[in-house]
Amino acid sequence: ESTSGMGAGCDISQVVIDIQTGKSVFPYISMYKYLKIQQFMENSLEIHAWLRDEDSPVVARLSQLISALTNLTMETAEEIQIANYGIGGYQSPHVDSYHKWENPAYFRKVGNRIATWMTYMSDVEWGGATVFPLFGGYITPKKGSTLFWYNLHASGEVDYRTLHAACPVLIGNKWVANKWIHEYGQEFRRRCSLDPMA
Repeated sequence: ESTSGMGAGCDISQVVIDIQTGKSVFPYISMYKYLKIQQFMENSLEIHAWLRDEDSPVVARLSQLISALTNLTMETAEEIQIANYGIGGYQSPHVDSYHKWENPAYFRKVGNRIATWMTYMSDVEWGGATVFPLFGGYITPKKGSTLFWYNLHASGEVDYRTLHAACPVLIGNKWVANKWIHEYGQEFRRRCSLDPMA
């Protein structure tokens, strides 16, 4: 699903960085203090930071907006991840859910990533599309547009059809805001099923 226009007071791109000047405009923290470079050999090349709801009223409003539009609680959701893909920045095909054995203590606490909310915070001059190869489709980054999808079937099994990748940025910069919503707390918001493919 795709949504355009984040609503009043929810332009997360203005919280983090001025796209035109490249300078941090976040009033409460220094963006660079929280940056973490992710370079996984052949998997991805990106820089990202995490923002909590209490860091800014805009971040809190965005979480409220996500909850209202998806009808999912944010109680066990992760902090918002701000990711930047510069020239050559990409991410190999992957699913956003994870296996129970990757982090069993965390998994028991909040469950798997039931859904993904991804907002494009910038346009990209060339490249940077999000590709869903098993569906044969792609989405070109457009500032203010949002993608939302469920990572799990209603049974709780991983939906491998959500395999996706970030194509390399060829010209420009790609900024995205990701919110991963977890299973626990959604029991009365998304009906479960015994059918593993439902």
